[in-house]
Amino acid sequence: MLPEIQPFIQPFYFLVIITSFVVILSLISAWRRAIKLSIALAILSQILPLILLPVVSIGIFGDGFLILDNLAKYGALIILLSAFLVLILFVGYFSKFEWLPYLNNAVVLSVFGAMILIMASDFIVFYIGWVAMSLPLYAMISISKEKLRSLEAAVKFFVMDAMDSILLVFGIALLFGMTQSTVFSEIKISLTTQNTNPYILLATVFIVAAFSIKFALIPFHMYLPDLADGAAPVVTAFIISAEKAATYIGLIRLATLVLYPLRDFLFIILSGLAVISIIIGNIMALNQRNLLRLFAYSSIAHSGYIIAGVSLFTVYGFAAALFHVLTVSLSDILVFGSLAIFSGTFNIRTLDEINGAGRLIPSASAGLTFGLLSLLGFPPLAAFWSKLLILFAVWDAGVLWLAVIVIIGIAISVGYYARVFKHIWIDAPIKEIKAKPIHDAYYIAILSLILLIIGIGLMPYLFFGLASLAVPILS
Repeated sequence: MLPEIQPFIQPFYFLVIITSFVVILSLISAWRRAIKLSIALAILSQILPLILLPVVSIGIFGDGFLILDNLAKYGALIILLSAFLVLILFVGYFSKFEWLPYLNNAVVLSVFGAMILIMASDFIVFYIGWVAMSLPLYAMISISKEKLRSLEAAVKFFVMDAMDSILLVFGIALLFGMTQSTVFSEIKISLTTQNTNPYILLATVFIVAAFSIKFALIPFHMYLPDLADGAAPVVTAFIISAEKAATYIGLIRLATLVLYPLRDFLFIILSGLAVISIIIGNIMALNQRNLLRLFAYSSIAHSGYIIAGVSLFTVYGFAAALFHVLTVSLSDILVFGSLAIFSGTFNIRTLDEINGAGRLIPSASAGLTFGLLSLLGFPPLAAFWSKLLILFAVWDAGVLWLAVIVIIGIAISVGYYARVFKHIWIDAPIKEIKAKPIHDAYYIAILSLILLIIGIGLMPYLFFGLASLAVPILS
């Protein structure tokens, strides 16, 4: 039996540690020759809070505007771990890039915003975290070996991000107008008596639409495939893991601490978005020849599975959704980290070009295979259990038609995951792939991710238990 860990670090000092690294890296970034120092500090900025996370006490600070509870700690675990692994991939992909210190700083700044977002207990602080998390991503997306594509992706992301910020602010403004407060707990009390107020319902629609853009749920998905195709794959990995994870945590906090009195109304909206994202996301992925776009649509479908769990407004549903956020984040980093090798080192971007890669580029092929098998739900890999638990949660809630949709989505996904597997390991190469050196950082990240996916798959009860503890009390 593991010994009980006694918390001894106050939440305020935990945030100070992360803030200190932001300031230091901002100063280091001005000195472009300090690439190795920047890499070391950026990685340390994620490892240190990650190590200290178990010994940080739960509490409210910042005059009640910030809260570090089990939900925030679980979110911090996913965000910090994802950022740490992505920073290692950055070393491989941007190894000859003199502006790497600025990219490292952008990651740490975005993580800082994400931490504010998941700890917010007031809409003003929540919005500050929302914006602080997103702003550094514009620069990260615009930097790639495909300059024209990356600039186009950055502009599209900027437009959609501006739209979700506007929708969120409008929703917050309407809620403030009806409740005279921006504090989560006070708004929740007001909503218990105003849950049929049309302005409250309109505010809820705007807030859900803002989150839907962040998750790239259909029909708000237009920018994500272009982003995946234009941005560096390692940047895409960060966005669909750490940034999305923070936003999922933010949605669950709002769903439990603010909007719970509107759960019947929200079920209609969220379950509808989940259904069209699962079905259309998987069907669109079936039609893709470009690997980056294919897995972008796969990410949209998985967002649908997570929203299906959230829409239930049950402890089981929230816990299953949180567990799936963890498993999908790691699986997506593994997939896009492997695609970074294919596209960045060998200029392979399509299904036909990847033919026979299993024999010629075994490291990247192994990483991509483990990632797609986990996303498919192949036992006993990590995402198999989280998918299964979402299905059980939907079934347990008595929403049988939604359970059928989840099963149909999983069945459709077999088609394109199996096709990628076939191209890698069975089909003969149609073009010569010349051997090239692969940076050691790729091997470290891919091996670590494979071990994590297998480890979580072998101990799902442990991580699902953490996700269950993270769900706030529903009342």
